[in-house]
Amino acid sequence: MDILHSWMGVDILGQDKVIQSKPFYGKPSNSDIIYVAGPYTSALPYEIDQHILNAEKVALALISWGFTVLTPHKNNSNYERYEGLLNLNNDYWVQSDLMILARCDAICMLPDWKKSGGAKVEHTQAQQAQIPIFLAEFTDV
Repeated sequence: MDILHSWMGVDILGQDKVIQSKPFYGKPSNSDIIYVAGPYTSALPYEIDQHILNAEKVALALISWGFTVLTPHKNNSNYERYEGLLNLNNDYWVQSDLMILARCDAICMLPDWKKSGGAKVEHTQAQQAQIPIFLAEFTDV
């Protein structure tokens, strides 16, 4: 995959070769909405915080490139505290995120997305819907 955009220690790599329906080579428009996907949950609160920071860093790189960014990590931050009160579980969050993803023009996978069951489902849905898929890499590690 080619590096399509770099910003502050984040490289955005080219979309999957399978997806050719809407190329974003060049500069995307701010009317193009991209979904950021990767791990969120953890038994350790500091890991959740790190997951949110990773998603935020990638979101900022995508904004600097020209996308309008939807970051579920930021939209749903700390809602897990209320899962018992609202009788919710992880399935609720995955299903609601899939509804949001269906309305997006592209998806960007965080470097460690394969560690997340939800992100794997989102990646599969993007492939099936022929939503362009990008991959973020951190270069300042």
